[in-house]
Amino acid sequence: MKTVVEDIRKMLRLGIYKDEQHVRLSLVSRIFLELGWNIWNPSEYYTEYQAITLNVNTQNILGNGRVDVALGRKLQTKNETLYALVEVKAIGRIDKESRIQLQAYSANKKQLLSVLTDGVVWEFYLNTLPINSKNYTDCLFNSANLQSDDIDILILVFRNLLSPCMIGKIKSLAKRMRSEFEYIQLIKKYQSQAQIQFPDDPIKQLDIVTDQIREEIGNKSNIADKVRKYWKRTIALGGLDEDTGGGGNGDGNGDGDEGIKYDYRKDYRFTDPRYVKIGKSERQVVDDWKHLMQVIYNYLIENHAADLLKSSFNLLTKNPSDFREPLALVRSYYAEKHLSNSAKVANCRQAIQQARLDPKEQLTIWYVDKKRK
Repeated sequence: MKTVVEDIRKMLRLGIYKDEQHVRLSLVSRIFLELGWNIWNPSEYYTEYQAITLNVNTQNILGNGRVDVALGRKLQTKNETLYALVEVKAIGRIDKESRIQLQAYSANKKQLLSVLTDGVVWEFYLNTLPINSKNYTDCLFNSANLQSDDIDILILVFRNLLSPCMIGKIKSLAKRMRSEFEYIQLIKKYQSQAQIQFPDDPIKQLDIVTDQIREEIGNKSNIADKVRKYWKRTIALGGLDEDTGGGGNGDGNGDGDEGIKYDYRKDYRFTDPRYVKIGKSERQVVDDWKHLMQVIYNYLIENHAADLLKSSFNLLTKNPSDFREPLALVRSYYAEKHLSNSAKVANCRQAIQQARLDPKEQLTIWYVDKKRK
């Protein structure tokens, strides 16, 4: 994905994307293809998706609108799962009206996530957040700049918010990002003036901004620590950046969880997963063991399909009836999900071996022990 983002940045510098259609097809769709969406399958990547528009104040139906892109499963059917609406604008054309438009599409809160982008700026909205000021920015929990943000951090955030395996899984991560994003915005609000006033005194800059934020939001705890932590940050990570180790034995801390472990073991009874890292991928948040299987299998299918599919007939097929409880994966593959926690991990390790990787060296699972009654 890094190569794709670098190529898009090059074309942005050259001014190749001339209008909204260029952005939607040649930039936005390219990003989603790289993230694992089948952009050729309208049941999961639906362009010009018909959405009911609501009056954001009265909730009365205004009519039907067409959203540029919808992400989900079985879209525009009775059994659809709508994950996200993506409204695309020409470069530099995000404004108040475009946010009002997206809010009208999103007011029925049928989908968890809404995205507004001009290809460069990406705004992420969580539709379960309360709108206190009747302003859709109350639901804004993160913003990224594809052209200028750190490329590795950008990809990490995109993969954790927009990958197919994250459907319906981002709620807790988005709320953590929202808390961090609020501080990033406050720092931006006062940072430039402080840097002009004290160009050679970074400590003074920090102190001034901390005092101004404290004056605005009240004397909350740890304001100074948060200002120092987020001083140079442009994208909220919601704990994705926490160092929780990577292999071997031990405990780690991250994301506010206590007692996170990542030792290699066979028995995962009475545990819940928190993160997974497979091969050269970034660490990814997971909600449960089924979701962990999806992340691992999708990575293997996308990156090691030739080796994986040579000998994985019993693990992976395109026929859901081969399994008692089929787990849907990318590229129309399925695996068995009717397994215990430990069996799910063993199944994944077997698939990793079939893909000619070493599960002890190239798979790390972070987990916590459940409190047993």
